[in-house]
Amino acid sequence: MVDFSVLQGDCDGQTVISLVGDVFQSHEPLDLVSIMTMVQKVIPFYPSLGPVAQDQLVQVIGRSYTFFSQLVSFVHSMKSDQREARIFKIVILEVLRRGKCLYQYIQEVESKLERNSIVSLFFGSKLFNVLVSEINILEYLEILKIQWGNLFRESSFKDPIYGSLLVSMIILHPTLCPDAVFGQLVFLSDDHYSGFKMLVKNATLLDQRRIVKFLLLYLQLHTNLSNYRSIWAVLEPLPLHRAVDLDTVLTLRSETLQEIVLRLLPRLQNSSFVLPLIRKFAECSNLDDEVCRIFVIMLRLKMGSDERKAVSRNSGFLDAVTKRLAHEEAIVRERTMYVAKIVTDGQLQYDSAFSIAIPDLDLSDIPKVPDYSSLRDFEPSLEDARALSTSAPPTRELARLEISQELEPVVFVKDLVKKFESQENKPLVPLLQSTVKLIRQKKDFPLEVGFYSSALLLHVSTLNNNIDEDNFEDWRVNALVSLLVVTPEKVQDLQRILFNSELSLQQRMSVLTSIGFAARELRGFDNGSTIVAPRYDFPTERLPWDRLSTKRQLPEDEYPDSKPALTSSQPVWRSKKLDKVTQVTNENRFRVHAPVFFYPLAHGWLNGIDLGTYDKLFKRHYMKTTAIIYQCCHPHKDYDEMTETMLHLTTQAFQQGIEP
Repeated sequence: MVDFSVLQGDCDGQTVISLVGDVFQSHEPLDLVSIMTMVQKVIPFYPSLGPVAQDQLVQVIGRSYTFFSQLVSFVHSMKSDQREARIFKIVILEVLRRGKCLYQYIQEVESKLERNSIVSLFFGSKLFNVLVSEINILEYLEILKIQWGNLFRESSFKDPIYGSLLVSMIILHPTLCPDAVFGQLVFLSDDHYSGFKMLVKNATLLDQRRIVKFLLLYLQLHTNLSNYRSIWAVLEPLPLHRAVDLDTVLTLRSETLQEIVLRLLPRLQNSSFVLPLIRKFAECSNLDDEVCRIFVIMLRLKMGSDERKAVSRNSGFLDAVTKRLAHEEAIVRERTMYVAKIVTDGQLQYDSAFSIAIPDLDLSDIPKVPDYSSLRDFEPSLEDARALSTSAPPTRELARLEISQELEPVVFVKDLVKKFESQENKPLVPLLQSTVKLIRQKKDFPLEVGFYSSALLLHVSTLNNNIDEDNFEDWRVNALVSLLVVTPEKVQDLQRILFNSELSLQQRMSVLTSIGFAARELRGFDNGSTIVAPRYDFPTERLPWDRLSTKRQLPEDEYPDSKPALTSSQPVWRSKKLDKVTQVTNENRFRVHAPVFFYPLAHGWLNGIDLGTYDKLFKRHYMKTTAIIYQCCHPHKDYDEMTETMLHLTTQAFQQGIEP
């Protein structure tokens, strides 16, 4: 038995390492007191334990759900500004990235309460919220994907808990998770899909219904006339009859998938579809086209002559036909007569060329093993989304810039505007530098800057480098960024300039670059030396810690006796702490402006962009900028909607051959 009393009082590092080794070797279940002792006395020393002890500690936590859950709860209770919290989070991440703990925990616990606890911990918000300062949602989903990869290798999926886990995984992020689950796990190989079939088979009825519906919503984006046989092969072994009703089919936006699902359902279910169809047929709703097409599929491909005859005699159907024939829209009347002709097996005489087209798929030669690659190639994966992630600034390299110390002083923004209006055939870089300097000085005067910012944005955006000045575009970007950072709401003006003004390609590229850099700075990200962002003690002086270092380097042999020497009351020896820049936590000023930055660019893409010869070059830069802004938007209450829009843009970009 492991003696935890050695941790009481003062103990050295070797004692801690030895204890970790003893716990690792013992394989005995730890009681709650022992666990909390290790949490409080051992884990804080994790960085100093050495690789062997670190590995042993991670394995101990990875095989005990009680240990892991207590560790998460302990970190959750810590204050966010405690430095030690990061050590605990690093340990949690190391346990998760090993990829084996979830399977181990499921095998370990047996009670329903504890199993529900596993589901809520991993796929609820608690664990992610604990780690949110270290990772984003994409990285968290990658971690969960690693855990699921191990489950597909190790588990037989005979336990209903796995169905609940899969549903909870998808619900965690309904936009990103379906691709992670189906595109990157289930359809990765035939072995994975076989495991998925077993998981669905043993899931509860409620979980079966939800999984099948999630799968159909995923497949509707990936179904086409070249892979529908693989779609059939994938869906055929699944219990569609337990999960699919008419409303489910109507929500699908793929006619091919609608037909596949309807034809896979047993004929015994025909009545459960036809009666609701007749009711919807009578409603003439905005889904009338969908309803009539599904009705035609049912009548032609699912029902025999006797069943169609029964429909023709149904009072509800006859009333619906009468109602629809009196409808004011001709298309409704045409659909009605076409359906009626099919119901009567062509006995109804009606001379019209109108028809309702259905896919009428050829279902011969269904493959035994589906082409899984065709089910996951049409949607950008999490890796693709990460490729568009914007934790890094735009890739356009800007020179290392410094504001000249010889600039003509400008005190009021209105004077700056006058300089732009009178600047003809004169060097523009000094004026752009003055813009950066003055606007940064005026950051606490947004009313003054805001009053003139629209004019300044137009002046700066439309400048031409007529005399070929060095770093001209770099300073243009810096000037635009400084204006947007002080008055973020004016980004709408800059977007209008981008979309509505006659700009050159270079001007458009610079405008986009500045929007991306401004979003990052407002979000609190560091743009490095590419953006000049000095902090000033208004009106003219930089703050002491932001000045360039002017300390005199003293030669080592100047004081051979190594004795302190004072000259003019200036210390020769100083503590290095005096030279350290105070670390300032950057606040997120971008959140409130996120929709104004993101959606106009998204809609601009959806409305279509055509720059002729330079179309791909510009579109690639446009998508990079949009992706930067999208990443800066997190967290935001509308982030899920933004994510859906971003994935739509990314899909279009890949289809056009644009790879940001």
